Amino acid sequence: MLSTFSLRSKLITLVLAVTASAILLVAASAFFIIVRSVDERVASAQELNLRVAATTIQAAMPELDASYGRDGNIQALRAPGIPDFASHDLIDSVARQTGETATVFVWDPAERDFFRRTTTIQRADGTRAVGTPLGAGAVYDAMMRRDGFRGQATILGIDYFTVYQPILSTSGEPIGILYVGVKKAEVLAVRNNLAVLIGSVSLLAMLVIAVAAWFVTSRLLNPLDKVTQAVDELASGSRNMEIDFAQRQDEIGRIGCALTRLDTELASADAVRQDEAEAKATEIARAQRLAEEVGQFERIAEDALGSFKSVTANVLDQITRTRDTASDGRERSQSMRDAARSASAEVESMAASAEELNASISEVRNAASRVAELSEGAAERTQSSQAIMSEMSGALADMTEIIGGINGVAEQTNLLALNATIEAARAGEAGKGFAVVASEVKQLAEQTTKLTETIAEHISGFENRVEQASQGADAIVDEISQITDASMQTAGAIEQQIAAVSEISRSAQAAARSTQTVDADSEAVSGGAEATLQASAEVAELSQELNTRSGELSDRICTFIKAVQAA
Repeated sequence: MLSTFSLRSKLITLVLAVTASAILLVAASAFFIIVRSVDERVASAQELNLRVAATTIQAAMPELDASYGRDGNIQALRAPGIPDFASHDLIDSVARQTGETATVFVWDPAERDFFRRTTTIQRADGTRAVGTPLGAGAVYDAMMRRDGFRGQATILGIDYFTVYQPILSTSGEPIGILYVGVKKAEVLAVRNNLAVLIGSVSLLAMLVIAVAAWFVTSRLLNPLDKVTQAVDELASGSRNMEIDFAQRQDEIGRIGCALTRLDTELASADAVRQDEAEAKATEIARAQRLAEEVGQFERIAEDALGSFKSVTANVLDQITRTRDTASDGRERSQSMRDAARSASAEVESMAASAEELNASISEVRNAASRVAELSEGAAERTQSSQAIMSEMSGALADMTEIIGGINGVAEQTNLLALNATIEAARAGEAGKGFAVVASEVKQLAEQTTKLTETIAEHISGFENRVEQASQGADAIVDEISQITDASMQTAGAIEQQIAAVSEISRSAQAAARSTQTVDADSEAVSGGAEATLQASAEVAELSQELNTRSGELSDRICTFIKAVQAA
């Protein structure tokens, strides 16, 4: 609940509470001291009044002997007897001098009690209480012990502070009592008046102190409002404030100095926080750029790998077609060689049976026709082989372009890996894994370039062999054309065969030589086709290995991208 009050209210309340407690403690102590002082003064006054009463009665009773102690108080009263006191003037004189009540008691042996012979004590009806007994009690017992009594006693129903001093006979027996006393109510009234006075003074002092405390605390705590305002402004973000109360030489000034230092430290902390925020923003921007570069690299790599796989598939398809074409060329060259050998055998048979040409014109015509047909077939097959070689040369040119595209993809991949390595170096510690993967990608790109260069060399060698095969095919075509011409000449000269046997023999020998040349050319074509098949197999193996490497490259790129994204 106290937390809802302001510091000023708490401090004023505390000062008032402490002040009130101190004032109440002082007032209580003062009241206690005053009460004791009043009681002591009452007791002292009663002793004095007892002496005054004894002195006054001695004037009327010269035989009354009073003994005093060192403190001046009466220790004992002795008299031979108690007079009758025809009037009460003497006791009234004592009452006027002391301001208290006074009584002289006389001992009644018959009643064994002390009775009032002269007194200022009055009954309830206002008459003097003469003849009333003392009665049993503490006073009576003290008197019978011949001791004095000092204290409170009840007389006719009223409480008094009293002094009873026994009057002893010459033999030491109590024969009377001298009494003086004051009503307790009068003493209590004095006490109460003093208590009221002390209470009033205490309340006045509390009021004065409260006003002074409020004024002083207000003067002392007014700077706290400025302190609170300064703290609120610091908490709201204000910096480089002018704290005017920092020049004070008291605790408020020390608080002001502390707030000034706090303001400076907070300004420095704000600057550091701003720098950290800017550095963090820079790192975030760099990470975003890196992510964009990685994404772009991933897209380019996917496109490049797709193109690479497509080119590889095309290469494999072209290689398959080339291998099929080479196989067919090999079969055709084998057939052409068989036909050339058959033609050679026929020409030899024709030369061997030249003498029989005259008898077998029909057989020579048929043989010539067969040679023409075989020559035409060989020419057609050779021309088909030449066309196939041209197609193979075009396919090899396409493969060379494809290999160039693959080499370009590898170079682009190498450039991307180099860019990734540079970005990884910029990223610092977070890009080490990225740099390792980029290095592996670069190595794969270099291996791809080497493979494409190897494939290009094989294709170049294959092109040379195809060119040689094409040239051989051209020669075969020329030879076959000659065979065709010779066959035509043979057909035109069948009618003159008898007369031109020697010419036929010469032509047959030339045909034999031509067929041997065709056989040799067919063998060369068959060897070229076989070399083409081997080159196709090697290119197929290299393409397959290239396809496998491209798969590994794709996996490495995926691993590389995942590592970068994880970093």
